Amino acid sequence: NPILQFLTQIGAIVILFYAGLESDLGELGENFYSGLKVAVVGVIVPFALVFSYLYWISNTSWAVALLSANVLVATSVAVTVAVFTQHNAQKSKIANIILVAAVIDDVLGMLLLGVIKPLTTQEGGYSPITTVMQIVLAIGFIVFGVLLGRMAARGLSTVFTKLFHSGNKGALLLSFLMCTIFVAVASLAGLAAIIGSFTAGLVLDHTHFQKFHKATTKIESLVKPIRNI
Repeated sequence: NPILQFLTQIGAIVILFYAGLESDLGELGENFYSGLKVAVVGVIVPFALVFSYLYWISNTSWAVALLSANVLVATSVAVTVAVFTQHNAQKSKIANIILVAAVIDDVLGMLLLGVIKPLTTQEGGYSPITTVMQIVLAIGFIVFGVLLGRMAARGLSTVFTKLFHSGNKGALLLSFLMCTIFVAVASLAGLAAIIGSFTAGLVLDHTHFQKFHKATTKIESLVKPIRNI
């Protein structure tokens, strides 16, 4: 059902956007290597188990086994974040490690698909250059997204404070404008939309809406009711 599919995509984007707002970039950086190890194991183990079962035990074709194993590499990070938030543990070290692992996991899953898809279709085979470019693109998107996003948010905040008398309304609209831009750019770049929304949340977490003098509520509190829906 295209309507339900659209709503689930919006829901995942909003939940990961809120997770970015609640996350501290410094703490995520401190847990990068732990998250990387979790992500690598979280990709290798399910891929190996699913492929081995389908190909060697169920006698499924190698192409179907490869693609099925790739599908089960993906993590349900939106559900994970929702559970942590429900138990007020979203800022714990374990939550930060899992968030880092989830972002890396999504990148690894897309890279793995980039390797597998040409091997299982008639697209001309695997290209190492394409894989390297995808890795560089994902890393570059997050790094430059945070750097450029901070500068853009400061400039846009000046405009929004002049357009809206309500500081809360202006801050909320600015935050979702930034989220929309990041999701659109990530999608155009061939990355997962949730990587874009999570990065947007990280950007706004460090942009304290200093010019919104009439804003009486933190941006996380403004977004939370939408996240709950």
